[in-house]
Amino acid sequence: MDQLLLPYPVALSVPCRTTREPTASVVRHRVTIEPDGSVVTPHDLDAERIAEALGGYLTCVDLVDRGVPALHRWVRLVLRQEPLPVVSRDDGSSWLPATTGECCNRHGYQRPEVAFAHGRSPGHLSTVFGVDDELLRLLIEAACVPEPRGPREEPEARLWQCGLSPELVARIRATVQSVSPLTASDVLSMLAASRDLSWLEGGAVGNQRRLGRLLSRLQGRDATSGRDAVDPELRARWASSTAPRWAVAVLMPAGYRPEDLVLIASSWNVSQTVAATVLASWAGNGYRVDPRALCGPGLRHLRMPPGAPSPHAVDRLRVALTSPRRPVPSETALALALAEHGTVALAAAALKRGTP
Repeated sequence: MDQLLLPYPVALSVPCRTTREPTASVVRHRVTIEPDGSVVTPHDLDAERIAEALGGYLTCVDLVDRGVPALHRWVRLVLRQEPLPVVSRDDGSSWLPATTGECCNRHGYQRPEVAFAHGRSPGHLSTVFGVDDELLRLLIEAACVPEPRGPREEPEARLWQCGLSPELVARIRATVQSVSPLTASDVLSMLAASRDLSWLEGGAVGNQRRLGRLLSRLQGRDATSGRDAVDPELRARWASSTAPRWAVAVLMPAGYRPEDLVLIASSWNVSQTVAATVLASWAGNGYRVDPRALCGPGLRHLRMPPGAPSPHAVDRLRVALTSPRRPVPSETALALALAEHGTVALAAAALKRGTP
């Protein structure tokens, strides 16, 4: 078992039951959790596990096998020691805890701060680890681990609320040395574009090409020819926009205007920063989507304006539609179908029926 990270043994009185029924008789006894995660109880836990495999139940088995690992995760999250506590599956349009459960919003959360707050909540951890919610809350209360005071300066202050440690932010800043100042949106964009943190060590990245493009944009190395062709007046309007600079570097050479962000933001009742992030995810993947298409009635069942589907999903949809008798729609049309219908199978069925 991993080090539990408690600086002291924790002793508590546990209401122990031999059935999950809340009305069952309860025997309270002392349990001690050592800093290394080992647990001292009055039971022979090996024998109790055999009994549980035959259909029995004991609260202390639940505590040792599921409750202590859940407490371990909670402590690491509170102390900001989980390396990647939140992830995005759509380039930052929505966020989820790194380990999801049935309690999570299936559409994700608009803000990574909300995703982190949900991911560290006892209700979420009890669902993920399969432990009784009241038992986990009892362990957390007994552990009494205070949350450290977070940084007060940006971008570390906001990123702390997202579950990221200042040490991780410093490593990211050192990796992207030529970007100054590095904003919280920049850091979150890098985390959304990568599937792990191996790129900080120069290792393989699950989505290396997309992350590479983002790093190039942040470091100001790309789109120079596109910027040269941009009308000076349009460039000036983008300069006064509230959109993140990395998003402007994608949208401006692609021919988009600040008014496109206003359209998306007003249609979905979101900020222009969110609108810029969404539209940049489409442009960054090579889709020249009409902003009006992102505001159409076919997407109104969604809670948020959809980010661009993954290129892998678009490739699978193209294969599913390949037929000598039917022309395959454009990449952008395929991506919009995926955004509307949610899965490759549903999008393929809709396109085969001739529905948008």
